[in-house]
Amino acid sequence: MQVVVTGASGFLGRALCAALIDAQHTVVGVSRDPKGAAEKSGMEMSWAHLEEVDFSDTDAVVHLSGERLLPGRWTAARKSRIWSSRVEGTAALVDALRSVQSRPKVLLSASGIAFYGHRVDDLVTESSPIGEGFLSDICREWEGEANKAQALGVRVVCMRNSVILGPEGGALKSMLPAFRMGAGGPMGKGDQPFPWMHLDDWVRFSLAALEREDIQGAVNLVAGAVPQKAFAKSLGKALGRPSFLPAPGFALRMMMGEGADALLGGQNARSERLEEWGLSPKFLDLDEALRDVL
Repeated sequence: MQVVVTGASGFLGRALCAALIDAQHTVVGVSRDPKGAAEKSGMEMSWAHLEEVDFSDTDAVVHLSGERLLPGRWTAARKSRIWSSRVEGTAALVDALRSVQSRPKVLLSASGIAFYGHRVDDLVTESSPIGEGFLSDICREWEGEANKAQALGVRVVCMRNSVILGPEGGALKSMLPAFRMGAGGPMGKGDQPFPWMHLDDWVRFSLAALEREDIQGAVNLVAGAVPQKAFAKSLGKALGRPSFLPAPGFALRMMMGEGADALLGGQNARSERLEEWGLSPKFLDLDEALRDVL
C-alpha cells in the first residue's frame, strides 16, 4: 500500500517509515523541507509538502507531526506553537482528505497519554474521562479534529502515546547525557507515574492498525507505568551509573515554567484495547526494555 506519514523525519516517524519500507510498502514523507528531509533520511521513500500530496492515490495516512514539548521553556509563543502544530495541523490534514473523492481507508493520528491529566492514584484506561490542563485540552481538540475524518468514510485511530523508549530519539535521548555522567535521578518527588512503551511495540501496533479494520478509536499505547524514581533507578542500572541526584520540582519550574508539568505530572495508565485486539506489548518489564534499547 501507499502510506503518507507526516512527521516522518521525527523519532517515531523514522522508525515507522523504516518498518513500512521493510514490509515493501510505498512511503511518502510530509515535511516543511522535503529536499533536506530526503538528504537526511537515507531511506527509499519520497518526500513532499502537504499541499503536494495526492491523497487520492493514498491507502493510509499516519499523522505524527507536532512541535516538540521538551526541552525548553513554555512561553506563550511556545504554547501557541504546540497547540497550532497539533490542532490546526490536524485540521489542515483532514481538509486535504476532504478535498479528494477517493480517500485513504485509514488515518492513524498521534495523541498523548496526557489526555487523562495528572493521575497519580487512579488507574486510567481508554474508558476513563478526560483530565484537566493544557495538555489534556490539546489532546481533546487534537483527537476531535482527527475524528472528523470519520464523516469522510475514513477509519480513525487516535494513538495516545506514552513515553516511547527508543535509542535514537524521544524522551530517553534527552535523559541519557545526564545519566551517563552519573548526574541523573528523579524529577521532583519522583512519585509521579511514568507510563512507557518500547519503540518496537509501538511500531508493531502501528503496522497492525494500518491493516486491521477492527482497530479504531482511541487506544493507550502503554506497556506499564512505574513511579518516576523507579524509572530513574532502572535507567541508571541499565547504564551502570548512579541515579540518585534529584531535579527538584521548583528548579524545573524556574527553568521550564508550565512546561515542567510534562515532567512532574504523570498517568497511571494501562490499555484494555491492546489486550482486546491481541496486541499486548512484548516488552512488559522495564529493566528488560531498557537493556534492549541501550
